[in-house]
Amino acid sequence: MEIGETITLALKEVDYSSHPPTIMGTINRLVVFVTEAPHHLSQYDTIKAKVVDYGGKENSAEAVFLGCTD
Repeated sequence: MEIGETITLALKEVDYSSHPPTIMGTINRLVVFVTEAPHHLSQYDTIKAKVVDYGGKENSAEAVFLGCTD
């Protein structure tokens, strides 16, 4: 994945009780945390997101929510 790339992500964890909320999934062993996600998402929902950054060890990424898939 490249920064700026739009991805389709199946959510593995959705936790709105944490601060900030934890919305995440994985792609090829890369953990992707999603920000700016609406509060109606659930585990196993499939969303579109845009990759905006990588973690320090490049084993995680941050993405911005773009929308739900059909």
